[in-house]
Amino acid sequence: MICFRFLLLCMFLAGIKSSAQTFSRKAGNAETQVISKQQSVKVSLQKLSGIFTDGFEAYDNFSINIPPWTTLDVDGKPTWGIDNVTFPNQFAPMAFMVFNPSATTPPMTNSAILPNQGFKFAACFSANGAVNNDWLISPPLVAGTNTSVSFFVKSYTSQYGLERYRVGVSTTDNSPESFTILTGPNYLTAPAAAWEQKTFNLNEYNGQTIYVAIQCISNDAFIFMVDDFRFATTLSATTSITGLVTDATNGQAISGAMIEIAGISTTTDEQGNYSITNIPAGNLVANFTANPTYGNLPLSVQFNDQSTENTHTVTCSKSGYLTYSNNQVEIPQGGTLNLNISLSPELEAGNLRFVLNWGSTPLDLDSHLLTPEIDGNSYHVYYETDGNATSAPYALLDYDITTGYGPETMTIYQRKPGIYKYYVHNYSGSPAITLSRAVVQIYDAGGLIQTVQIPVFGSGNYWHVCDINGLNGELIVKNQIMAALPGSALKNTSTKKITKPSNLNRYINSWYWDFGDGKTSTAQNPLHTFTEAGNYTISQTVNNGITQHTEVKPAYIQVGTQSIDLKEITNQIKIYPLPATNELKVVSRERMLQIQITTLAGNLVNEFHVESNDYILNTSQISSGFYLMHIKTAKGNIVRKFSKN
Repeated sequence: MICFRFLLLCMFLAGIKSSAQTFSRKAGNAETQVISKQQSVKVSLQKLSGIFTDGFEAYDNFSINIPPWTTLDVDGKPTWGIDNVTFPNQFAPMAFMVFNPSATTPPMTNSAILPNQGFKFAACFSANGAVNNDWLISPPLVAGTNTSVSFFVKSYTSQYGLERYRVGVSTTDNSPESFTILTGPNYLTAPAAAWEQKTFNLNEYNGQTIYVAIQCISNDAFIFMVDDFRFATTLSATTSITGLVTDATNGQAISGAMIEIAGISTTTDEQGNYSITNIPAGNLVANFTANPTYGNLPLSVQFNDQSTENTHTVTCSKSGYLTYSNNQVEIPQGGTLNLNISLSPELEAGNLRFVLNWGSTPLDLDSHLLTPEIDGNSYHVYYETDGNATSAPYALLDYDITTGYGPETMTIYQRKPGIYKYYVHNYSGSPAITLSRAVVQIYDAGGLIQTVQIPVFGSGNYWHVCDINGLNGELIVKNQIMAALPGSALKNTSTKKITKPSNLNRYINSWYWDFGDGKTSTAQNPLHTFTEAGNYTISQTVNNGITQHTEVKPAYIQVGTQSIDLKEITNQIKIYPLPATNELKVVSRERMLQIQITTLAGNLVNEFHVESNDYILNTSQISSGFYLMHIKTAKGNIVRKFSKN
């Protein structure tokens, strides 16, 4: 009898599932609120050392979207959960999850579920009703020499069978069909007793950029566990830049032009070619644009990140030409960048020139200029109607190229009152214009006044670069990708299909925005609404896991009330000439009361009591540089940035 009672007690205790020790599965419905977006991540990304490591510690608990990794749930089925345990995203259709057993409810303490190191690992839960087809794909990795990849795997339990997986490599993209499976036709199994490290030799991929994938193909098992991923290679320290220097007006090669980068210089040969090697690593540079930058409240502003990493400044000069300068040149570490440069011949006073360069694809980008009304007509200057330098429209497409790289050169020889619009059209249609690495340099008689890099995101074949106020020469940078521009005479889009590799040098992994109104954001491209009138200084800090950089734009966003039409006031204020010399004229339809000149940091330089609609400021005592002009009118206050030569 005692033995029988003891047996019943054992059976009873065995039937009680401890939430911390359970190996039992359960089915269920995913919660409505799930963690699926990772806002800020700091992981060890591949640098010059060639090492990329990730123990999944930096991600939010239970995230199922974990950039820079790509997670693909091909089977699309709900997943099994853990009996008597709850956590976000449980039961959800997913590929891999960042699992923290100490953060479940209640915490799981069973040694079988503990990470190899730290607190977290990547977990793939068994699909409920199908064989798993789930992918964990690395970001693009540059394979130099002595290349290998290793990681740890484990099955949570063998009760439902060991977890099955395969390992693959792609040299093109992160689509499942692009991967070559290293493990052959058979699958591998992950042990349940302890973590096992797997290492694969990848030397056959040396010299290429690759993706590494771990594919879970378990059949009605439980939890496939992955931890401590490590990609190792030796990258060449030799970084180089090459290219061709041409005349922006006729495309002819320029010999004897001097190119300088990182303190290293060379001159072009007789054919206009140049090459510089052994370039040191560049800098992390924060940069951004916004649209719109002024308006009435509530004002919703889309901020667009344009930060770059491993950034250099490249200059090119030759007598008789305006000096070229580009401070956002990215060179893949250990790789070679082809940068073609167009030098603009010196301009006369009042001229404005746009020089467009881009990469090898798309093959054909076109410069377009829409003019204001001139002598009763508005003009569209582009490759079919290339304009005239000495009569209306007093603008000319000086040089058009259709085979990649550029330059495309557009010059306004005489400005007329009204708004000019300059934009670029992707005539090739494919690949996307955002992959073109296009750059527009804008020159006046004083030299380069603006460099505009194309955004790396956006949908459409049109890049609205800037507007120009014909009355005072004010340059209004737009820098937007658009589906179409009204009033433009469009060409048919070609059907070329050209593939361009991703920007492999983009390892910026966290963003911090301060909007100047007490609000912040960690999104890469935030949309923010300003609800109070005022002038707002915007700052952006970017981090790549090693260093960070901050860009501050004083009084960048100007917001008025509904009773004060800020857009109308802004459009009615004219400031010229720009850049300023010894005098700067300000004209306003609204009576101006006061003008203050401050530095970008807000330090007062000068103050003028105006009480008129037009005023000439004496700027002869102001040093060269950029300043803010604070204009007080009866209807509101406006802040404008200007430069002094």
